[in-house]
Amino acid sequence: MLIDKTIYIFVNQILTKLGVCVIIKNNKNIIMPIKYKTLAIINNKSGVGKQKNILDIFDKYLDKQKFALDVVNTEYAGHAIVLALKAAEDDYNVVLCVGGDGTINEISRGLLYSNVIMGIIPCGSGNGLARSLGIPMNTIKAVKWLNAAEPGLMDTISVNDLLSVNVGGIGFDALVSQKFCEMKKRGRMSYAKVILREFLHYKNSEYIIIINGEKIKLKGFILSFANSSQYGNNANIAPNALIDDGLFNLVVLKKPHWYQILDLVYKVRMNILDFSKLFYEIKVSEAYVYSNYDMGHVDGEPVELGKKVHLKLLANSLKIFR
Repeated sequence: MLIDKTIYIFVNQILTKLGVCVIIKNNKNIIMPIKYKTLAIINNKSGVGKQKNILDIFDKYLDKQKFALDVVNTEYAGHAIVLALKAAEDDYNVVLCVGGDGTINEISRGLLYSNVIMGIIPCGSGNGLARSLGIPMNTIKAVKWLNAAEPGLMDTISVNDLLSVNVGGIGFDALVSQKFCEMKKRGRMSYAKVILREFLHYKNSEYIIIINGEKIKLKGFILSFANSSQYGNNANIAPNALIDDGLFNLVVLKKPHWYQILDLVYKVRMNILDFSKLFYEIKVSEAYVYSNYDMGHVDGEPVELGKKVHLKLLANSLKIFR
């Protein structure tokens, strides 16, 4: 039996926002996919310029039966937040991030708890979240991957009044993030230069973590809160982190002695850091962290967090192609 016309129109309007529609075929009501109304937000300052040919790549390789594409470029820091919010208001089904983890963070802030699905074409320096999702680093392959990807849900982390989608932290990694952002050249070599330069002088600090009223005191040179496993460039700080398990991973890493450095680097690269004696990890949904630092980072971008940081998981808060 056919559904009532009024109900059909109402349901179809809702489903259209979700990227599907109801059609009538052979006296049957069938839910079919339609084209996703899609906005690509391009950050031309991300990474080392992989996005320079992205329009030609979209034209040649993006599935035009699946995505009806519009394109816009960011013009200033924070602009991607504004563009993503406007995309949600304008009933876009999909927003594609053409940039790095910092751009992903901005777009996520604009799409949080909306019905808009985020897709990623990784063009940043580290591309931590994209690597965790298994998205190819080659731009053409990333577009082809997107053509076959399906939407799903992922968690995010509230960090005081900010948002972390991938990995944030306090301590040495925050210092590296700050110094890296001050450099003119981006990429792996710039990261390596900053790490080597700052590592020699940096010392362990005390962190106080409060979980469900219980106090934990730990010393380390890095404290990370991780939604996924890595910073980027396959530097895996939280091997057991998952983006959809309803928890985030608090990691404290002690500074290695010189004779422990090679082993630590190997474990970071091989995603087995949890086998190191320098590593401490706990999975939580909420925590307070007290430290001696005001500066931190969220998704690789330096931010001022203050000496007290409230971390809270936001479960299933973001729709994403994965």
